[in-house]
Amino acid sequence: MTRQVFSNMHERWIVMLTFMFVVVFVFALSASPSWAQATATVNGTVRDSGGAVVTEATVVLHNRDTNLNRTAVTNGVGAYVMPNVQPGNYDLKVTKSGFGPALDSGVTLVVNQTATYDFTLKAGAVNEVINVQANPVALETSTSELGVAVVKEQVNDLPLNGRNFTQLLNLTPGVSTVNVSQNSTTSGGIWSNPVGTFSYPSVNGQSNRSNLFLLDGVNDQGSFGSTYAVAPIVDDIQEFKVQSHNDDASFGGVMGGVVNVVTKSGTAQFHGDAWEFLRNKDLDALNPLIQPNLQPQFQQNQFGGTFGGPIHIPGEHPRKTFFFLSYEGFRNHTGASNLYTTPTAAQLAGDLTGIAGQIYNPYSGQPFKCAANGSPLPAPGNIQGSGTPCNKIPSSMIDQDMVNYATTLFPAPNLVGNPQFNGLDTTKTITRQDEGSGRLDHQFGPRDTAWARYTSFRQPVTGSGGFTGLLHDQVTDGYNIAVDYTHLFSGTMLADFHFGRTSMNIDQNTNFANASPSFGTQVGFSPNFAGGFRGGVSMIPNVVIQGYIGNPNQSAHNAAQVDDTHGSNIWEFGGDLTKTIGRHTIKAGANFASNNANALYLNSNVQFSAAATLIHSTGPLLAGYGLPTILARS
Repeated sequence: MTRQVFSNMHERWIVMLTFMFVVVFVFALSASPSWAQATATVNGTVRDSGGAVVTEATVVLHNRDTNLNRTAVTNGVGAYVMPNVQPGNYDLKVTKSGFGPALDSGVTLVVNQTATYDFTLKAGAVNEVINVQANPVALETSTSELGVAVVKEQVNDLPLNGRNFTQLLNLTPGVSTVNVSQNSTTSGGIWSNPVGTFSYPSVNGQSNRSNLFLLDGVNDQGSFGSTYAVAPIVDDIQEFKVQSHNDDASFGGVMGGVVNVVTKSGTAQFHGDAWEFLRNKDLDALNPLIQPNLQPQFQQNQFGGTFGGPIHIPGEHPRKTFFFLSYEGFRNHTGASNLYTTPTAAQLAGDLTGIAGQIYNPYSGQPFKCAANGSPLPAPGNIQGSGTPCNKIPSSMIDQDMVNYATTLFPAPNLVGNPQFNGLDTTKTITRQDEGSGRLDHQFGPRDTAWARYTSFRQPVTGSGGFTGLLHDQVTDGYNIAVDYTHLFSGTMLADFHFGRTSMNIDQNTNFANASPSFGTQVGFSPNFAGGFRGGVSMIPNVVIQGYIGNPNQSAHNAAQVDDTHGSNIWEFGGDLTKTIGRHTIKAGANFASNNANALYLNSNVQFSAAATLIHSTGPLLAGYGLPTILARS
C-alpha cells in the first residue's frame, strides 16, 4: 500500500515538472519581433546632427482620431520601441532639451506592421520644429513574413456581392480562390452558410483548409470546416491582412495564411454611415440556362448602419472612452428551380411500359408477361410459353406499402415538354440574417488601456429540400467576444493580456410537409429503423429510387435528417511581455485556445437500384431505373 502511494506521488511530480518545463519552453520559444496579433509596432533611433545617438529623448505618438498620446523614451543607444499600437492615423513627435523638436505627421500604421521611424535632432530653440517627410519603406526587413494589408478605403469602396469580406482576400498576392464542398454552401450548410459571394482561398499553394481566421487578434476559426465562425460586417472593418511565411511564434498552428481582421473603434468625433443594397429579378440579368417562364423569383435586401464616437465621463479630458456600434440585416427570397422525375399514377399501379427495354421478375429471373389483351398475367407471370413479355407488374406483386409511401410523400408530375424530367420545384428559399457588433475602448491613464468587443449574428433559413413537399429549415447563430488589457511598466517593458470566446452553431432538419415522423412505421418500416434515435427522435426513412425522385444526385436532401452541429466552440486566454534591451527587443508569451467542434447527425435511408430487375437481361442494362425494384415483391 505504501509503495502504491509513493508511486502515485512520484507520477504526479513527474507530470508537474513536465508541465513546468513545457511552460518555460513555450515562453523561451516565443521570443520574436515585438507585435501583438492585431496591432502594429513603431521603432527607431534618434540621433543628433553629428550622428551621435540621443538618449532620454521623449517620443510621443499622437492618435489623430482619438487625440490620445502614447509616450516612449529613448534608451542608452538612442533606440525606442512602441509595441501593441492600434492601427490608425498618427503624428510622431520627438523632443529633447537643447534640441529643436522633430515631427513626422501623417503616419499610417496597419495591422501587424513593424514600422521604423528614425529621427535627427538639431540643436536649437524648442519652437523650431523640424518636419520630417520621409516615410518608411513598404518592405519590412525586420521580419520574413509575407503579406499585404487591405485598408478601410478598399474595404468600403470595392463592390462586393453580398458584402462578404472574404472576396477581398483575392487582392493579396499568392491567394487563389478554392471553394471545395467541405467548406461551402454546397454541403447544405453543414460546415458554414456564408452570405453572398465568398472565398476560402488557398494561400501560397497550401490547402484552403490550412488557414486561420482572427478577429481583433482573437481566434475566429470555424473549427468544423476551417472557415471563419463569425464574419465581421464590412463597414465595421478597419483593415485586415493575409499573412503567410510567418516567423512569429504567436502566429503558429497553420500551414496556410493567417487572415487577421481588425474592427473599427470610436474616435473623438461622432461619425457613422448607413446603407441599403437592393437586388431583384427585374434588376439582375436572367439565367440564360433557364426558360424565361421558369425563371425563379428573386428579391434581396441588405441594409444597416454604424455609429461611433466619444463617451462623456464627467471630469475626463481629453475624452478617453470611445464606442463603436454596427448593425447589418440581410433578407433574401429566392425561388427554387429543382428539376426531378416523380413516379406517375400508372407506374405506381405497375404499368411500366414507358420504360425502354425488358424488366424481369427479381424472384424468378423470368420476364414479366402480358396476355393478348395487354393485361399482366398473374404471379408468377413468367410461365414458359404463356403470354408475351411486357413491362407490367401484376397487382399481386405490388408492394402497397411502398405505393402508399410514394403517393403520400412524392408530388404528382407538374412539368410537360421535358424529355428528362416531369417535375419542377419552385419552393421559395427565405434567408434572414441579423448581425450586430459593439466595441468599447478606454484609456485609464498613460500606462493602461483596455478594449472589449461583442459581435453576434443569427440566420434562420427555410426552403426546399429538393422537391415539392420536402422542406428544409436551418438556424445558424454565433458570437465572438474579445477583451484586451495593456499595461506599460516603463518605456522599455509592456505587458498585454487578452481573452476570447467564439461559438457558432448550426441546427437543421429536413421533413415532409404532409406527413408526421410516425408515418415511417405506418408504411411497414421497423420501429428501430424509423425511430428510437438519440433524444427520442423519430423520422421517416428516406427512400432513394435510382433515376427518380429522392436520388441525392438530383440535389434532393435526405427526407429524414436531423443535424445539430456546434461548428466552433473556442475559449482563448493569453498574454505576452515585451522588453527592450539596447537595440534588442525580446517578447515572451503564452496562449491557450481550445478548438472544439461536435455534431449530432441522424439519418435513415434505403436505396433501390435497377440491378435486381435487370440482372437477367441479355440486352443493354436500363441504368437509372429503380422503380420496378421498389414495387415488386414476392
